Formats: sequence, structure tokens, C-alpha cells
Amino acid sequence: MVTTRSGGKRLAASSSLLPSPTKRGKAVEKASEASAPEAGAAAAAGTRSGPKPWAKLLSQCSQTPHVPIFGNQISVGSDKNSDIWLDDQTVSQELCILRRLEQGGPCKLEVTGKNGKVAVNGRKFRSGFKFPLIGGDEIVFGQCGKHAYIFQHPLRGNAVTAALAGENNQRVVGSALENQSDRSSPSASLPLSGWQEILSPKDIEVTFDNFPYYLSESTKEILLSSAFIHMKKKSRKFLPKLSPLDQRILLSGPPGSEIYQERLIKALSKRFDARLLILDALMLSGTSSKFRESIKDVRRDVAPSSSGDDIVGTSNRHTFEEGDWVEYTGTSSLNLAPRGPSCGSRGKVVLAFGENRSSKVGVRFNNPVTDGNDLGGLCEENHGFFCHALELRTDSSGGVDSIALEKLIEVISEESKSSNLIVLLKDVEKSFTECTESHASLSELPAGVLIIGSQIHAENRKDQETPSKCPTKSMEHLNNLFPNKICIKLPQNEAQLSDFKKQLDCDTETLRAKANILNIRKFLISRGIECNDLQELPIKDQLLTNENLEKIVGYAISYHLHDSEPPNDGKWVLPIERLKHGFSMLQNAHSGAKRSKNALMDVVTENEFEKNLLSNVIAPNDTGVTFEDIGALDNLKDTLRELIMLPLQRSELYSKGQLTKPVKGILLFGPPGTGKTMVAKAVATEVGANFINVPMSSIASKWIGDGEKYVKAIFSLASKLSPAVIFVDEVDSLLGRRGRPTEHETTRKVKNEFMIHWDGLCTKEQERVIVLGATNRPFDLDDAVVRRFPHRLMVSLPDKSNREKILKVILSKETLEPDVDLESIAKMADGYSGSDLKNLCVTAAHRPIREIIEKEKKEKSLAIAEGRPEPPLYGREDIRPLGMDDLKFALGQVCASFPSDSETMAQISKWNNEFGSGGGSRKKTQPHTYFM
Repeated sequence: MVTTRSGGKRLAASSSLLPSPTKRGKAVEKASEASAPEAGAAAAAGTRSGPKPWAKLLSQCSQTPHVPIFGNQISVGSDKNSDIWLDDQTVSQELCILRRLEQGGPCKLEVTGKNGKVAVNGRKFRSGFKFPLIGGDEIVFGQCGKHAYIFQHPLRGNAVTAALAGENNQRVVGSALENQSDRSSPSASLPLSGWQEILSPKDIEVTFDNFPYYLSESTKEILLSSAFIHMKKKSRKFLPKLSPLDQRILLSGPPGSEIYQERLIKALSKRFDARLLILDALMLSGTSSKFRESIKDVRRDVAPSSSGDDIVGTSNRHTFEEGDWVEYTGTSSLNLAPRGPSCGSRGKVVLAFGENRSSKVGVRFNNPVTDGNDLGGLCEENHGFFCHALELRTDSSGGVDSIALEKLIEVISEESKSSNLIVLLKDVEKSFTECTESHASLSELPAGVLIIGSQIHAENRKDQETPSKCPTKSMEHLNNLFPNKICIKLPQNEAQLSDFKKQLDCDTETLRAKANILNIRKFLISRGIECNDLQELPIKDQLLTNENLEKIVGYAISYHLHDSEPPNDGKWVLPIERLKHGFSMLQNAHSGAKRSKNALMDVVTENEFEKNLLSNVIAPNDTGVTFEDIGALDNLKDTLRELIMLPLQRSELYSKGQLTKPVKGILLFGPPGTGKTMVAKAVATEVGANFINVPMSSIASKWIGDGEKYVKAIFSLASKLSPAVIFVDEVDSLLGRRGRPTEHETTRKVKNEFMIHWDGLCTKEQERVIVLGATNRPFDLDDAVVRRFPHRLMVSLPDKSNREKILKVILSKETLEPDVDLESIAKMADGYSGSDLKNLCVTAAHRPIREIIEKEKKEKSLAIAEGRPEPPLYGREDIRPLGMDDLKFALGQVCASFPSDSETMAQISKWNNEFGSGGGSRKKTQPHTYFM
């Protein structure tokens, strides 16, 4: 017996129960050795009829044993008489006391010492603090990490037995083997969180008549035809085994159609007055612990609490229960020590604290774990480890659990006796990955039952309705398991397709926002932080990673401490405004670092040609040119807005009939230096389209046939990046007139391939891809190319008023003298192109700098001659403003680069009159002018 500080007496746990000190005096060691046989006897007696522990401290360190607690309190400190002795002289002799308040009641931890670390759930406590403990709390004493425990209270039958057996330092493996039985153990089960209760048709509001999405008549007819014979319970005795008549349907849809498919099956249930069971297929993968029990309680008289439109999936799992099969991901950044399971290790949850959502869970891993333990006797030594929920995810690698599937079939058979039943299995491609004997039970469904597997197409597949030529084994098994395959048809009308994609994008944002909220809640729980009103933080544009979550919460806490003090009890409660501020800081941090080019790298390319062309793609925000940067050219801007921007931005206005479809090609031609390339960049920016630059060097290849493949890759890549602008500068060099004596056969093939994909049999009408060409020699283009440019716009040399506008744009950010008269300069610069005017201004801007350099040379020479130190150099603030003399000086240095009366200009004007937009029969109007 050991005397407590209050003078009372309590039964002492044997020395083998409590953490043995690493360094003790010889007398203490001898006393421990002498008491060992007595301790073993006491343990045996306690197991039979002695006192039983009321709680237990489960050690997380393999070098420290577990601590069963018998009396009303235990002490912790550097005093060797403490119940838990810390071999650290810097720690107070009595650091803290763990006390039970009343028999069978709660308990608390009281910090009494001033020196030493006491942490509960990662929060440190100072002397004088009292903290109530509940089962699952993590308690750490001292700095070395050897005394890190999980508080287990109350103890259940197996835990009490393990604690008593632990007094003799015996590892209890037998009970662990019982709990760690095979996945097919009848006691194992799955939770209810991944599926909805059976819906009655009267509780379903969506129908085919009021279906909120586009629904192809073909998809609707095929679905109704497949369901009719089973929902009407027609005789199946003499039905031939044909896939369209099978009860097992594989429903496939585009990415983002999860909600669409669920509502479609609800409408099907409503049509045939059938009840509906929606189940996430991952919940059949043997990953959870209550399904096999809870699925028995599902009855048709239990009505759902909602309208049934809530989408429930595996993403709402933020806690684990005993019996869950899990995989260790190691996502928590708090585990810095090289200990614990390796990433990808699999095991089963054998100890969980359901009421304490911030607690760790004890997992028995299949393989030995570094610094592992026996979880208080629940598994073999070195196989157990306590993990944060954030470090785990459900393990579905083992495929569908046979017992779970058997229980599902039992419910289907029972429920189908009274009425028709439709079962929707979501994400079947993630669970039914391997062929097992248990899957054969799906082929023996009773009459009046339809089982539908929901599947999402692989993204960026060129033709999603065409099956892969080389399906994987898992896909072959899925096709055999669900032989009746139905694919959701997309609308062919461009306007309907655009609206349909917008609805799917909206659904995807909804699912993404729900997943982010659940991940934030899970992260906060794992850190012991509370925050209400998380629904007010809808994050739809991205899926938050664990790194993002850490930054958001870290920024929120830092902002919270600006006007608040840290909590005295260690429990953080953050207002939702703090998290909003943290997310805002994360967005600001990413806005500068995250470039659009990185997003382009995520595009799935089909071949090496598309991959090589990605370097020629410029995102709309990276072109750096807008219409505001263009001087003059008002007529051209209005024309391009009407031909390109409005059809892409207001597609509903251009969807009626066949004559208002967006143009496929626009040609900009005119003298050099008038800024045709700059106009093309501005178009891409204003439209918000990806800009694909096509130089001849990206197409040319020494290998025969590669040029045609590169041309094909240009248009296939543009289709994926739609809306996109394919810009061909100096288009006459690529698509010049065919039939010349010097033309090579390979060049002719490249031209033919380009025109076929541009406007031919391979062209898809619904794609928003525009070819924009620029040339100084339009008369050298092939006739077939000219035909594919229905709008041919001339960008001519600017006149006097336009030259003045161009000069204003160029000099808008420069400091000018009051005497600068741009109208006079524009008059003197007759025949100058936009490029010439820019060169003129650049030359004028260098004149003040040249004056400063000359002045510095003179002052330096004078200082050397007089024997004085060299004067300091001038800075940018010493540069004088530009004056009228500077611009006049530049006019004498820079001449027009293209004579307006040259033969080439005459040919361009003649070609414009014959083939240009506005030429021929239309009256001659003022030519478009531009500045670069």
C-alpha cells in the first residue's frame, strides 16, 4: 500500500505497471526486483477478485508501458515516489495530478508544478490550470516524448482484462486476434454515413417532365426501355440473355454529372412508382463498421428527413470507428519524428473514442510499425499505432466486402417482396475493381429490382461515347458485372451544350464546396479547434489541400490574436470571420505565384505532339495586351467585337438558325508595322481565350509525316483549351499558294492537313476555335485559304488624327514638357506606321539620358583636373521631361520604314479592293489604322 498526499491509502499498481525510470539508484532497482514476484501475484489476484482499474493511460511510446489507474488519483513528477516518475531534474517534483472526482464520474487533470511540460491534445497548460479529461484525450508529460499517453476511460470488458494482465507485463494478443479477425467476420460492419435511407416514390419530387437538366430523348428511351420489363415484373423465364434486357445497368456520364445521374434515377423511380436506395459503392468495400447492422434497420416506413436531393458520399467521413479498414497517408505535418507506419500502410481501427471527435484512433497495422505498441493489449506488439484521423483514409483496395454485399442482397430481396426497388450504386469503378466470387450474387436478383451502377467518364477523352480500345482488367470486370451499358448523350446544339456544361460546373462547385467544408471541419477537430457557421465559407473554385488548410487556420489564429488573448483552457474557438480572413490571405498569396501557365500544364495531352505544342500556348491573362493599349483602330475594334467576342460571350443570341454561327477565320493584312500581331493578342485577352501561336518552326520536322501530325495536334489541343485563338503570323509562309515549282510535297501535305482540320470533314461545329491570320502579302495566299477567311480586314497606315491618338497612347506614361504639341508631331510624321511612331518616341526618350551621361563625363573630367573627388552619379529623378525639341530631333533620326507609294502597297490596296471585307462592290471606306 502507498500513502496518498491526503493521508488516505490506495492499492498501488506494481512497478511493472508504471513507467520504469531509466536511471534509478541501486536500492530502488533492488526493491523493484524484489517486488516483481509479488506484483505478479497481485496481478493474478486482481484479475480474479481484486480491484479493477477504472481508467488507463495507453502509452504511445514502445519504451514506456501502459499505466492502469486503480485509485482516485495518480501523481506525475520528478519525485521518485510519484506514480509516473519523470527522469528529468528540471521538472517539478510534483508536476500534475490526475484525479477522479467521484466514483464512476468524470475526472480532471490538475497542473500543480511550475517547471515542466503538461499538454493535452497538443495544448500546453501552466501551473494552476485544471482541465477535465474525457476518453481519447492525448496527454504528454515532459519534453522527451517518452511519456505520451492516450487517456482511456471508461474501460470496457476487454480493456479491463488487458489492463489487469498488463500488471504482469503480459501482452494480451488473444483478444486482439479476436478483434482482428478476417474482414468476413460476422461482427464486422459498415456505417450509414455513405448512403441514404430508402426513398418512397411519393417523397421524390423530380420527374422526367420537370427534369432540371437537358435530357436526350435517346437516353430517356433507352433507360425506360431497360427498366420497363423489370419494373412491370414481366415474366423473365423465357427472356434471352441480351445486355439491353439485363437488370444490371452501368450508367456513364461526363465529369461533374454525379448530381445529374442521381436525379435522373430519381425521376426513373418516380415514373415506375418504385422505391429507391442510394448507396455509395465505397461503403461496400469493407472500410467501415456499422453498415451490416444498420442496413438491417432500413425499412420502407422510414421516411427521409430531406427532399432527397442531398448528395451523400464518402467525403463526409471525418471520423473512424472500430472495425474500419484504413490506409495511412501521413498527411499531418505534426508527425515530424521518423516513427510510425510508412505511407500506404494498411490496417484496422481497433480503438476509437466516438464521443471525443478530436482524439486519435488506435490502428492495428498488418505489418510491424516503427516504435509501435500493442494499443493496451488489443493487438500484437509493434503492430499498433495511434493516428490522427487526418492521417488516415478509408481503404477500399480490397474490393467489395463479401459479407456487406451479402447483407445488401438480403435487404434487396426482402424489400422487393412488397414493391419495386431501384438501387443506385455510386462510383462503382472505385470499388468493383477485382473479380470475386461474391460479385456473382448480383446476377441473381429477384424480379422487380433494378441495380444501376453510376460511373464518370475519364476526363479529356476525345470521344467519351466510344469505349477504350484497350480496357483495363478492372474495366472489363465492370463491363461484365453491369452488361447493360447506357451513356448519357450530350446536347448537339451549341447553346444547349453550353448551358448543360454550366449546370454541371455549378454542380461540381456545390460538391467541391461541401467537400471543403467537411475537410475544414475534419482539420479543426484534429487540432482541437472549434468554429461554428462553417457553411458561411463556401469555397467552390478549388479543393483545399492539407497545406492550404494549415495556412488558412494559421492565418486565422494569427489574425485572431490581434484583438484577443489565447484561451486559458487551451480550447480555441475561432469566429468564422477569422477563417474567412485566413482564406483571403491564402488567395492573395497564390494570386501572384500561381500562373496560368501552371494550369495549362494540367491539360491531359494525347501524344507527344500536343505536349510539345503546349509551350506555344499563352493564357489570356498572359498576353499583356488589351484594346486599351491600342491607339486608334476604333472601326477594327468594333468589327472584331461583333465577329468574335459577342458570339463567344453571348452564345444564346447566335444559336438561332445556321447563319449566325461564329466565324472560323479572320485575316488581318496590311503593311508591316501596323500592329496586326498586337490586335490578335488583344482579341485573345478580351475574349478570355487561350492564344496558340503557330510558328513554322513548331510544325517543321525532318521526319516525314510529323508535320501533318503537328497540324492535327494544333486543332485537337485548341479543342481542349476552347475557347481558343489559333494565331498564324506571316500566314503566307505557311499557307501560301500551292502549285509553285519550288513547292515541296511535304509542304503541300501540311497545307492540306491544316485546311482539313480548319474547315472540313474533321471540323466540329460546336467547338469555339478561331483561326486568326496576319500577313503583309495577302496576294500570296492560296485561294482555298482565302475562302476559309470569310472576313479579311485591312490594317493600313494611320492618318494624321490616328497618328495623334497613337502618340498619346505611347507617351501616356511619360513625363512631358508643357510645350509638347502631339498634333504637330503627327502632322510631321506623315507615312509613319504605328511601329515607326514607337521607335520615334523611344529615340526621343533616350536624348535626356544621353545629356546626363555627357554631363557626368564633363564633371568627372573637371574634378580630376582640379584634384577633387569624383562627383556622385545622377539618378532617375534627375532625368528631365521630354520636350518638343526631343521629338523633333527624333523625327530627323527615325524615318518611315514602309513607303506608302511602293509597289507592295499598291498590290495590297488592289487585293483589298478585290477580296477584302468592304472591297469590290462596297463603297470605299476609311481604312483601318493601328498603332503598336
